[in-house]
Amino acid sequence: MTRRMGWAGLPNTWDLGGLDGARGTIRRGRIYRSALLDGLDAAGRAELYDEGVRTIIDLRNDDEVGAVIDAPFTRYHRPIEDQSDAEFMARWPRLDTPGYYSEVLERWPELVAAVFGDLAEASAEASAGAGPGAEAGVGAVLFHCAHGRDRTGMITAMLLQLCEVDRGAIVADYLAAVRAIAEHTAVIGGEAAADDGSGELDSRRVRELGEFLDGLDVAEFLLDNGLSASDLVRVRARLLD
Repeated sequence: MTRRMGWAGLPNTWDLGGLDGARGTIRRGRIYRSALLDGLDAAGRAELYDEGVRTIIDLRNDDEVGAVIDAPFTRYHRPIEDQSDAEFMARWPRLDTPGYYSEVLERWPELVAAVFGDLAEASAEASAGAGPGAEAGVGAVLFHCAHGRDRTGMITAMLLQLCEVDRGAIVADYLAAVRAIAEHTAVIGGEAAADDGSGELDSRRVRELGEFLDGLDVAEFLLDNGLSASDLVRVRARLLD
């Protein structure tokens, strides 16, 4: 079964389910990652809702947000970096590889932790209200940025590490999203991924993602930045139980 979702023509939407790790296999229909949703019409929104999505977390900055996707969804607007920070942007002008992830955690830990707080809250609500239907995706969460590649990639990698997913599966998930949005932007003539075709950029991405994860204990980071142990249990339970 493919993990890539074809909903409403969205170009880079993936179910985190199906990935294996030390705690077991991630359950399908619980959390999705995606690129922006701004182009969704009423039928597209209905498709997401019918597939069980109830919560949307938008990781973009204020100046990137176009049409707001809200009702019938619960929407959280959670930028995880401040692109008005001139020093940060001078160091990372493209923001297209995991090399900058660690600096985001250093500069804005509370913003990143807030995303996981939303996931914990959504998990608690699903447990209370979804009942057996949660198996089919009732109460599912979808989080996204603009391309569904880097900000979304960082949160995904952290979430999967928290659930002890195999490193190779985390890297493969990231690269699948990178390639999907590169293919899409090439077709529509938009901003393409900065790749010279040699694979050197993907090799750099893999190395940098590994370095990021090697230097991070996600559970410790979240506990140090306002989440409780029960919050972590709820986030893990959404994906593993």
